[in-house]
Amino acid sequence: MKKISIILSTILATVLLFSCESDIEKPVLTKAVAPKLLNPDGTREYVLSKENAASPFETFIWEAADYGLPIVTYYTVQLDAGDGDFSNPLALKESTTQLFQNSTVAEFNQRLLDLGFTPGETQTVQVRVMAANQNSAIDTLYSDPITLSVVSYDAAKVYPKLYVPGNYQVASGYGAGDWDPSNDKSVIWSVNDNGKFEGYIYFGIDNAEWKLCENPDWSVNWGDDGADGTLDQNGANIQTATAGYYRINTDMTADPKTYTIMRTDWGVIGSATPTGWDSDTKMTFDTENLYLTLTMDLVAGEIKFRANDDWALNYGMGDNPGELAEGGPNIPVDEDGNYTIILDLSQAVYTYTLIKN
Repeated sequence: MKKISIILSTILATVLLFSCESDIEKPVLTKAVAPKLLNPDGTREYVLSKENAASPFETFIWEAADYGLPIVTYYTVQLDAGDGDFSNPLALKESTTQLFQNSTVAEFNQRLLDLGFTPGETQTVQVRVMAANQNSAIDTLYSDPITLSVVSYDAAKVYPKLYVPGNYQVASGYGAGDWDPSNDKSVIWSVNDNGKFEGYIYFGIDNAEWKLCENPDWSVNWGDDGADGTLDQNGANIQTATAGYYRINTDMTADPKTYTIMRTDWGVIGSATPTGWDSDTKMTFDTENLYLTLTMDLVAGEIKFRANDDWALNYGMGDNPGELAEGGPNIPVDEDGNYTIILDLSQAVYTYTLIKN
């Protein structure tokens, strides 16, 4: 009888516990309200021009998203072509917690070119505001898009870049001073404007030391405490033990931010060269022009550029004349002759030149 009483008491206590829990009120989110784009209103046509490149384009202004809770919201102005569905939108600039964002004519024009707009033609672009926060359980919200009528202008694409100051710059042909973050020759680039950077730097001395800077000054710089391949703001100098031509890759979107370096020795290979596809003919780095060069006899045929006598990293023809693409098609050589061959990896878009002497 005592055992039955104990069992009944346990069951009663459990029922009361769940009953009490069910009576506790849980917070209920009200229906979230998306942000509303207030300015511009889409009623005028914009004709952009180089002469006004530095002038303000528009201040994008919006009403705040309302989640019914006091949470920090990050807003991004997104763009898509007039007939697009925002499946792959472009951000005008970085996200902000403000309810407005300014843009210059040059910045907005560049985004139009990134979308594939034809300069000089009247086209339409859709604009919306995305509201997001760091809590993945809370939905991302979007304003209704507005449509702007615009005429863009032709301009050389400006790629984001990181500066690479260090003790190697003078000895390597990059200028008159070492540790110069304003030197725009020793830089790496984000060709896809996605926070991932790549470029080649020639370290002309052993035990080179260097850092990465977001601006042409020391305001935001990155080193590597512990030499573990992760970037630390204001961290220790990064060291490269052996002189040579290095490919540097960084991922500034990763947490923590990361980088890799790879020493490269470049050569020319192909049916047009004296050794065919069996071996490379080595190129040398020109510290005056900051490119790789080679003068040699070629016959009609094909060539490619490859690093370290291996196919893991090689360049062939790109989409446009003279441009290179990693792993791209073979480059044709139309005539026999003596050629000066140039491989230029110093700019955002890698190029090659064949000069018949």
